[in-house]
Amino acid sequence: MPQIVVTTARGWIADRGKLLADLRAAAVQALDSRPTAFSLWVNEHDADGFVGPADRGPRYTVIEMRMFTGRSDAMKRGLMAALGEVGEAHGLPRADLDIVLLEIPAAGWSLGGR
Repeated sequence: MPQIVVTTARGWIADRGKLLADLRAAAVQALDSRPTAFSLWVNEHDADGFVGPADRGPRYTVIEMRMFTGRSDAMKRGLMAALGEVGEAHGLPRADLDIVLLEIPAAGWSLGGR
């Protein structure tokens, strides 16, 4: 059950629902997964609540994806490239994007209370 979390400054994302749908579609294709397996959300912070590196712009964003372990490095590179393309399509310069993939063993998840 992959989870995609987008953390950024408030106000620049024109359509959060479309962004999440596009991120899901890109991840599903890159991971050969099922769309219904994904959880997605956006954390938007006021300017004083989200301070990025000094060399980043006002749209600095972190996309964090949590997923089960076991995917190849090539698949992960493809996933990161696809997520970057979606960011660009929504007005996010690649220089302002960090992507973090967190791989968690199946024993580290409790899904649906199980």
